[in-house]
Amino acid sequence: MALPRRAWSLLPMVSGAALVAALVNPLMMGLGELRSGAAATLLASQRDEVGSGRWTADTLASNALLIANGVPALSGQQWVGPDDDNWWILDPDGEAEDQWNRGAAYIVVTPVPGLPQPFITASRVDVIEIQVDPCDASLDSLDVARMVSIHPVVSDCLVEVGQFPLSGDLYHLYRRDLEAETSSTDDLGA
Repeated sequence: MALPRRAWSLLPMVSGAALVAALVNPLMMGLGELRSGAAATLLASQRDEVGSGRWTADTLASNALLIANGVPALSGQQWVGPDDDNWWILDPDGEAEDQWNRGAAYIVVTPVPGLPQPFITASRVDVIEIQVDPCDASLDSLDVARMVSIHPVVSDCLVEVGQFPLSGDLYHLYRRDLEAETSSTDDLGA
């Protein structure tokens, strides 16, 4: 039986939607890896220590982990559009407003030591990436206490508190420690 011509015209739209979904959403089978095991245990132990402090993550999979475990996060899903107050802290001059003031649903925060100011870009379809120095004062204003990264990060104000496997990758969990940055800066002046 041949498909009507109208059905064939829908094929590009359906294919495009499937492609977008495949490129944007992390693939997880159930919640086992997200809610139990090494990653969830480490997050639970740190969550109590952090209190109301926010977390960031630099991949969609690690953001899913934060969301599944109820961790207050700056990164993750942007449910109802941009929170202007937070975005203006990261982008006070509005240079990247066309990147963040749109309907993108996912936010990843990539720690980049030495970056002079936060760099915001729409890195992929439906994803906003914030590259920021872990010592940047904007993260203080946003109450960021922990950062999760798929890459090892060397920074004066980050202390690694653990590692965990997730979706076949090894992730690093860091505590922001601004006192460490101050003491290392003080040592340079001595």
